[in-house]
Amino acid sequence: LAHRALTLPLWVPAGETREIYLRLDSHDGLFAMMPLRLYDLSSFFAASTREGLLLSLFHGGLVSLAVFNLLLFISTRQTQIGLYVLHLLAFLLAGASFRGFTFQYLWPGSPAFHNMVTVSSVILAFVSGSVFVMRYVRLHRYVSRITRDGLHGLILLSLAGMVPAAFGHYLTTVIWTLVGLFLIVV
Repeated sequence: LAHRALTLPLWVPAGETREIYLRLDSHDGLFAMMPLRLYDLSSFFAASTREGLLLSLFHGGLVSLAVFNLLLFISTRQTQIGLYVLHLLAFLLAGASFRGFTFQYLWPGSPAFHNMVTVSSVILAFVSGSVFVMRYVRLHRYVSRITRDGLHGLILLSLAGMVPAAFGHYLTTVIWTLVGLFLIVV
């Protein structure tokens, strides 16, 4: 079906039993994490509409927050606010692409590009959030130069995780980025 989720219509007559086999081929193993659910037609569209409404409220709130903070950044020129706006926009893009809205409406003919955007936006959201917090709490005043340089190196390591995504190596990207993000949190 033309839907943001991978949706396959299956028609089974009432009172009949069928065995259905799905073969999902993936070069990166991400299909192993894909949940499968069966719906009847009306229940599917009701659940999809409800989920779409809640997600649009959430995404609309994020857009409003980003626009407000962008105006605040333009008036004050504070780096922390600009980083917060970048974090909000990256988080919005990650959420929208993860749920398939960007694939459904913005680039429906480019699944490889969609996968790259999904992975890259998650990386950008975490890195921009980390840099925002570092700038907001003025970490440079309270930690040594070695710690600061180490944090900058870890941020670069996380951003470098976007390189394999450009070549379609998503599992490598996820592992590379999770290592960098885990070390940033530590």
